[in-house]
Amino acid sequence: MAERVFELMPATRRGRLVESVTIDLDTTDVEVYGRKKRGVEYNHQGQRVGRPHVATWAEMETCLAAELFSGNDDARASAPDMFLRALSALPRGVRRGRVRLRADTGYFDGKLARVAFL
Repeated sequence: MAERVFELMPATRRGRLVESVTIDLDTTDVEVYGRKKRGVEYNHQGQRVGRPHVATWAEMETCLAAELFSGNDDARASAPDMFLRALSALPRGVRRGRVRLRADTGYFDGKLARVAFL
């Protein structure tokens, strides 16, 4: 889908997007209420939460890959896979250029660093 949207853009806009490609990994807790909700757990603050984990193309403000975790899941374990899925979702022309990774310090992990420097 990102490829089709990219193709429909004016050439000048596509050129600017290719110059600076940043994949941003982020997660946040979304508090929910009710005991029967599936896929949620208590986080470290005692809230019942789901934890969306997304990889976005920052300059285009487009989600490239996403998962939903429960509140006690650690997103670091799947961060390398999420980054690779996001890379594969980029349009072909964009993948040839330089792609940067932006992730919060909570993602600091050797596996993610190794995948990002390939």
